[in-house]
Amino acid sequence: MAPIHPSATGEPRPREAGFTLTELLVVLAIIGLLIAAVPLVLQSALPGTRALAAARGLAGDLRAARGAALASGATTAVRFEPARQDYIVEPGAHRHALPAGIGFTLPRGQDEIAFYADGSSSGGAVVVGAPTHKHRIVVDWLTGHVALD
Repeated sequence: MAPIHPSATGEPRPREAGFTLTELLVVLAIIGLLIAAVPLVLQSALPGTRALAAARGLAGDLRAARGAALASGATTAVRFEPARQDYIVEPGAHRHALPAGIGFTLPRGQDEIAFYADGSSSGGAVVVGAPTHKHRIVVDWLTGHVALD
């Protein structure tokens, strides 16, 4: 605690409010440590975020294919190519690639999900993600509803 110096009249003056240099340096050091930890936290969350974004993108494309089938009155299919880790929306052959390091898997024997003019579909499931962060997209065969787990 700082000493109290008497005023010109001889009465003691109270200590003025404020922070010492040591207190400010301690706070700055703590803030510096927190800022240094932020990139580590963000880097560990990045694969999960990329996998979720890819899964949401694929689910959106499946929903758009169902909407196109309903609007056109014709079958629309999403054809998966596991060797290339991409998929094609037909008709129109719009090819969509997943981000690097993000892949998908399908049940054995399934390579497409078709949506029909009445809103139904062939049904199926696709697992999208990185090795440690996976998301499952399920298409209901009766309603054509696309759900992301």
